[in-house]
Amino acid sequence: MIEDKKKLSAAVVGSNESWLTELDNEAFKRLISLNKSAILE
Repeated sequence: MIEDKKKLSAAVVGSNESWLTELDNEAFKRLISLNKSAILE
């Protein structure tokens, strides 16, 4: 199960998360906030 989670993590995030440091605070908040319309779909 741990190996599967590692594979999923690598597929979603990848091994290079440096793009996160390029986001300003507002963009980061939008990225991690829950989107009500996405939940309802």
